[in-house]
Amino acid sequence: MNIKNVIIVDENDRDMIQRADIACSAHRDVITFILSNDVEVSADRFAKYQAEYEVKYVAFEQAKTDLQNKYLKGIAAKSWNLDYTTRELTYSV
Repeated sequence: MNIKNVIIVDENDRDMIQRADIACSAHRDVITFILSNDVEVSADRFAKYQAEYEVKYVAFEQAKTDLQNKYLKGIAAKSWNLDYTTRELTYSV
């Protein structure tokens, strides 16, 4: 049985993870656009985009881990989702 629970997260915590998500997604989208549209870009420039994406990805993953540690510590959550608009952290146990 999946029981859903909701926690309202602090605005600053929501902002931190949302910023990390947007930065990661933006860099991923640039790389996807370059690859999908055969955009001429030097190997050095592409490597720079890739390296920046990796940094943003790690930052987003760390933000998610920090959120879990703060709000779900000691809870055996099977899955969770944060609604940026309502700040509702919904999780299933």
